[in-house]
Amino acid sequence: MRAFFAQLLNGTQSTAQAHPDASVGARDVTAIPVRLLRRREAARYVTETWGIPLSWRTLAKLAVTGDGPDYCKVGRYPLYSPADLDSWAASKLQSKRRGARDGTRITTVAG
Repeated sequence: MRAFFAQLLNGTQSTAQAHPDASVGARDVTAIPVRLLRRREAARYVTETWGIPLSWRTLAKLAVTGDGPDYCKVGRYPLYSPADLDSWAASKLQSKRRGARDGTRITTVAG
């Protein structure tokens, strides 16, 4: 995220991307700005997109501990990129697990 804003300030990054519904022709392509999300919107985005329950307060705590997604601040407002939220959420998902097939329990014997 920081690299994005550094490129933006240096003029090497565009703030617009091609609209997905636009035609292939050059004059039919419209530009839409990158939408950054406030903390409450970011928490809602992760919950709705990834199914990971996330509160905006948890995002605030993760920002302090450094365990959350990348963000930038504009004044006192933290802003999150949907791409950064997606990569963070994907990194938090674990591989699929399977339970015991035959339903037996593993017991320990004190000896």
